[in-house]
Amino acid sequence: MRVSTKRSLTRGKKARGDAAAVQGRLEEAHGLFGQVCRTDPADAEAWVKLAMVERRLGRLAEAETSAHRALTLAPGVGFAHHVWAVAVHAQGRFPEAVEAYRHALKCQPGFADAHFLLACALRSLGQTREAAEHLKQALARRPDYAEALSELGALNVLAGDHATGLVQLQRAAQLQPGNVETQCNLAQALRLAGRMPQAISTYRQTLQSAPNSASAWAGLAQLLERVGQLDESRQCLERARALAPLLPDAELVAARLMCREKRFEQVAARLHHLLASQGLAAEISAEAELLLGQVLDQLNRPEAALDQFTRGKARRSIAAAMDPRNDPAHYLRRVEQLRALCSDGLASAQPLDFGVAASPADPVFLIGFPRSGTTLLEQMLDAHPQLVAMDEQPAVSQMLQAFWDLAGDDPAGALAGLGQRDASHLRDVYRAEAARHMQLGQHQRLVDKLPLNTAAVPVIWRVFPRARFIFALRHPCDVVLSCFMQDFAPNTAMASFNSLAGAARLYQAVMSAWLHFVRTLPLVHFVNRYEDLIADPPGELRRLCTFLDLPWDDGLMDHVAHARQRGAINTPSYQQVTQPIYRSAADRWRRYQDGLAPVLSTLRPFIGSFGYTVDSAA
Repeated sequence: MRVSTKRSLTRGKKARGDAAAVQGRLEEAHGLFGQVCRTDPADAEAWVKLAMVERRLGRLAEAETSAHRALTLAPGVGFAHHVWAVAVHAQGRFPEAVEAYRHALKCQPGFADAHFLLACALRSLGQTREAAEHLKQALARRPDYAEALSELGALNVLAGDHATGLVQLQRAAQLQPGNVETQCNLAQALRLAGRMPQAISTYRQTLQSAPNSASAWAGLAQLLERVGQLDESRQCLERARALAPLLPDAELVAARLMCREKRFEQVAARLHHLLASQGLAAEISAEAELLLGQVLDQLNRPEAALDQFTRGKARRSIAAAMDPRNDPAHYLRRVEQLRALCSDGLASAQPLDFGVAASPADPVFLIGFPRSGTTLLEQMLDAHPQLVAMDEQPAVSQMLQAFWDLAGDDPAGALAGLGQRDASHLRDVYRAEAARHMQLGQHQRLVDKLPLNTAAVPVIWRVFPRARFIFALRHPCDVVLSCFMQDFAPNTAMASFNSLAGAARLYQAVMSAWLHFVRTLPLVHFVNRYEDLIADPPGELRRLCTFLDLPWDDGLMDHVAHARQRGAINTPSYQQVTQPIYRSAADRWRRYQDGLAPVLSTLRPFIGSFGYTVDSAA
């Protein structure tokens, strides 16, 4: 009789506790569930409910204890495992959380929330491919699960699939317009897709409705630092810190702002402290490792810097591996396919004639290899009133896709035999995409800067027979080292830069193709050496003006003011090009000779071919 009375009393209290929890009266719910647990300590359900409320109140250690009590009483109850997992997850104990979520899913395989939160814990550990699979499982059970859709979109963007990720994030934002995390993910996706103004606007709109979001303030501070609005960036950073003093995202922004002030010793100490933090997400760790490597390079500690870059790139490799298209071999095969288009038939083909008076004039293509000074040169050329530079947009990629669509089984023959009609179509595809990013004024010419468009030269030359090519060149050792040192946004080409050996292999493939194109095709091209540009900017720029049939303009020598006025720059050089020209990056590879030794045999032929002395790489 007493047992029946006890259960009757606890049932009523649990019902009242449920109602209070649903209505947000968490302290009242906590008291009611606590009374039930004291009255009937064997009631596993009550311990689960108490743990849920304690988690919502932020009492994570208490929630962990209550959930563990429930597990002791009912080890086969999936939700008990789930609540315990959530409690340890919130404390940054990701491996334990992963194991507990897995137990929950063994008991209850269709539990969408467990799939979602397991994915979040896996992402924090850098296991992005498995995380994506669990997000898909969650969405298979709840197609309108906005949080899971947002997380999957963020992972796709992280893996370099910006188009898919943006669609998923925009859908998630429609499902939950007020979800701050989704809006922050969307803003970062827009940034990585090169749409900086929209990214900043998304953060500003989010903060209007959620002014207490530390993540949104830190995200906005990050973007403002990138576009050079440093005072406002610092203000946003202070707002983020006031709300969450130990937020890792804010610590990274603070470190980048201190780098601009050249306070490298302090930055190194700050980043070491951040990397020692428990529960640091893999993405944050990778960014901090790579930034610390750059700081140690500035402090002339090459061995320590190389260790940091190696650790950071290893983490980046794990994230990139989520998408099989990010396999470095995939892009190497693409380079070989493009090189094969430059056949004897193409070299002897009659160039297409679009008329001297064709308007607009064929673009200038600024190509080469990443980290060869292309961003600096682009900023200089963009300052000329008769030139408009387009920074790393996919106009050539769109044209290439259109070419592959019409090429059939013999792409080399299709390119050599390309007719006027198809060539006009490809020109239109290119210009339509370019117009989405740049507007030309009267008598202005487009400078399309994207270094790895080097591999696409055969198609570019065939479709734009009057195009001029500026080939940016820098010491091969400096180029490969610098590519390894940079934190590039992930995509199929940049995946090669997650190791020195990968960077050297890609350099070999692209530069071999370029040398083949120069020998085979009558290209109108100008070789711009980075070392010459920084040693004698006026002389090199005057030679470029002559090559482009342009009058000299003094604006070419004021690239710093121009870059600051222009704002967003979509490459890792965004800080450097807003500074006066410096020469410290030239021959930086010499300090890293021991680390570069394994790739010198790959690079040595190009050192000679491009006029750099072989002895310098001995």
